[in-house]
Amino acid sequence: MEIVKKDFGEKSFYDYIFERLRGTVFHLTRLSSFEGIKTKNYIFNNKEKKYRLNVGSEGSYGRTRGYVCLFDFRRSDEIIIEKLQGYDGTLAPHWFEERTDLEGGMRRVDCNVAYLILDPKYYGKLKLEEDVEEGCGYEQRIREIECWFTEDLPLVCIEKVYLMSSYSIVDKNLNTESIFRVHEKGKKK
Repeated sequence: MEIVKKDFGEKSFYDYIFERLRGTVFHLTRLSSFEGIKTKNYIFNNKEKKYRLNVGSEGSYGRTRGYVCLFDFRRSDEIIIEKLQGYDGTLAPHWFEERTDLEGGMRRVDCNVAYLILDPKYYGKLKLEEDVEEGCGYEQRIREIECWFTEDLPLVCIEKVYLMSSYSIVDKNLNTESIFRVHEKGKKK
């Protein structure tokens, strides 16, 4: 498994990572969570809520079934970008950000994300959107770009990992967004 680590300082890594995710299937997690994945040699499902949840994960189609959630960027860029427009921060969710208050009313916002690229030889084990059975009630999923590994995902199935870091210094009184978030929103328009 190849690991690529890049620190972009005060620049956004959106363009860099989007280009490398094209044509792949990947799992997205915090950089700190990746350390635990390396130790255990698995990406574990979160059905039992052992790991931190975000708002979307609570009712997630994959999580509630014990699947590992992945993004499928094998489709055309136009489809991917269109689907991401309704899901702010998909490539670096705001709940991954770490915020530190600084002197003078400023705040440092760190964005540290790991993208784990699935080896194509395991694509046959994926549950795709078209395989989803319609259930009762609402279940969160990102149609056309989310797919699932239906069991805990062994790290040996990961071909490459991108460890990306950037930060922003923002005015905490204005609730200014991080540079990554602003850049990502600009790309969607």
